[in-house]
Amino acid sequence: MPGFLSRNGLKYVKAKPISVSQRKIFKVSVIKGFFIKVEQVVRENAIIPELEFNIDETMLTIGNMKDDKVVIPNEAYVGYCDSHSLDISSHITMMGIIPAKGDYCKPAFILPFKNMPKGLENTLAGHAWVYTPSGWITIVAWRYLLETWLIPVIDERRTKLKCPDAHALVLVDAHDTRFDSSSCELLASHKIHAVVITPGATSIIQPLDQEVFRQYRVIMRKWLNALRSEIGHSEDEKRTKLVELSLAAFQSASNNFYRDKSWRVTGLLPYNPEAVYGLECIVKDEDNPIPNPEPKRKEKRNSVRKEDEEITSEKAIAAEKKYENEQQKPKRQKLTNNSSTVIAPKKKKEKKEK
Repeated sequence: MPGFLSRNGLKYVKAKPISVSQRKIFKVSVIKGFFIKVEQVVRENAIIPELEFNIDETMLTIGNMKDDKVVIPNEAYVGYCDSHSLDISSHITMMGIIPAKGDYCKPAFILPFKNMPKGLENTLAGHAWVYTPSGWITIVAWRYLLETWLIPVIDERRTKLKCPDAHALVLVDAHDTRFDSSSCELLASHKIHAVVITPGATSIIQPLDQEVFRQYRVIMRKWLNALRSEIGHSEDEKRTKLVELSLAAFQSASNNFYRDKSWRVTGLLPYNPEAVYGLECIVKDEDNPIPNPEPKRKEKRNSVRKEDEEITSEKAIAAEKKYENEQQKPKRQKLTNNSSTVIAPKKKKEKKEK
């Protein structure tokens, strides 16, 4: 196999999920709209940094790729595999939250089972969680977490700050559940303003994705590799261990240093959009390196197809003249009983003697 790969210009590389992709390119005007919206909401409602939050989900799993290596050309650098090739039978979803300023906030969980596994009740004591058959967020689960987790967290923070009527800001991604009308009305009734981050730009302007989730995944990967042999074989045991490790890892990654850095590099606190406009993936409006998403249309060729044979323009002109000449010739009259004219049969061409 190695000889075959080298002879054909191929190589083996460790595969990455297809979801791990490079950053997209955005124009300044697209990102600028998000910052203008945030600044407007904060200014009009006098929102303080202690009541600015960012929430988002992240998946946890004790699975490996089924095919951890793929074959790619030598000139390529990265090989991707379909995300479905991941063994995610033991996955759960954690909903993280970080304030722009203030104390640590407890995350919530989305679990793919109705009955709480033994040993997990004590681990999740004081934490919000919801059941969905798939373990992913749904509209029902989103609304439930707003009622039992996000709104109580914000109300508790208002009580500590002694400002129960103060407005709050929550930055969310563009998942379909965020646009549910009943959920939006619920947040508005509690003076919570949800601002949707520019779709596809969460890797640039979402605080959680900058340092907190990054450090969280590093810690989880380190711990799971060290404790993989100690984790039980049953699904309940795996999920219980995942929750225990994720709680400790998220609390460690949400310390003041990583939290403040996450909000600072996104230009949200202190408010400094220029920190983002200078990134390589952000281009000025007058520049246009973004390719046109519309597919190129094939130009019509000046050609004629006859019996699956392509005829060039010169042959097409000749064929058209020949057709016109044939149309101008008088048609042969058919021989009938009433016809006085007789059409002599065509003489066969004599074969040339060799």
